[in-house]
Amino acid sequence: LCLGLRVRGFREAEQLLAGLDGAGHARLGAATGAIDLVWDRQIFECAETFGGTEIRYARTLSGAVLARLVDADFAALVSPSGSEIAPSGDADLDAALATAAREALDTFSGDLLGPVRVGKYMVYAQPMLADGPVPIGAVVLASRETLTPRDELLLQGFVRDLDTRLGLAERVL
Repeated sequence: LCLGLRVRGFREAEQLLAGLDGAGHARLGAATGAIDLVWDRQIFECAETFGGTEIRYARTLSGAVLARLVDADFAALVSPSGSEIAPSGDADLDAALATAAREALDTFSGDLLGPVRVGKYMVYAQPMLADGPVPIGAVVLASRETLTPRDELLLQGFVRDLDTRLGLAERVL
């Protein structure tokens, strides 16, 4: 099933990532490999339901991988069921991240939302659409710098791979 999902979107993914250089492809490959391992070990081997601690753990680790991939100070994955975003220690940033998450989950577009300046951070949100028009989740992130076009491509590639993982987990569990 997973292979079928990946093959179906291969051409679209290839077009999406056409602007990345070799180092960008290697960086994205390492990040998606890391989340594949996390999801394989934590979800497909251990989880009994689509909710619960295993999903939260996999989302937390996936957010950490994404933050490193795009050099963000903070990244989190949220779901429509009300995932909590870990506090950043900055009340204004926390409020902006929560707002960005709500806006991303309320949109029917796969476009990157933001940036919105909050203090020293630029806040972004990326809806995760999988195969349908309704978001199955969202990525929220904060960075001290504006995302570069390369960062945006890396984010899109990461979200595309994660969409596949989430969609598969939802079907299996």
